[in-house]
Amino acid sequence: GRTKGRGRQDRLKKRAETVKDIYVYPLEKHFRLKMGISEDSGLGALDLSAGIGEANWAEKEFGDAPIGDARLSHRLVEIGADKAEQPGRAYSGVAGGNWPKVKGYYRLIDKPDDSAVTMSNILLPH
Repeated sequence: GRTKGRGRQDRLKKRAETVKDIYVYPLEKHFRLKMGISEDSGLGALDLSAGIGEANWAEKEFGDAPIGDARLSHRLVEIGADKAEQPGRAYSGVAGGNWPKVKGYYRLIDKPDDSAVTMSNILLPH
């Protein structure tokens, strides 16, 4: 394949960078066999809502995020589950007027930069 020459910071779409060729090689041809998984495992993309129907998907997805303490982890799981029910709405609308819940949401996302609550830590178990 080839890149478009846009680079990472080309929000104005000037394409000022050079076009580069992209080559992809398999790291291990028989990796599924070596890992003990079926040959067709992992082929194809999941549906956008696949897995969200499970009752405890948010716990599986975010429960082990290393964000500091159990209260924050519980709040993160609750926020994830709430947002999945109404993904197009702001959290204040999702919370349905439960202002302590909204305040907890904003306290979670408004942590200082040196806090353990970071996007990379939230996505780590994912």
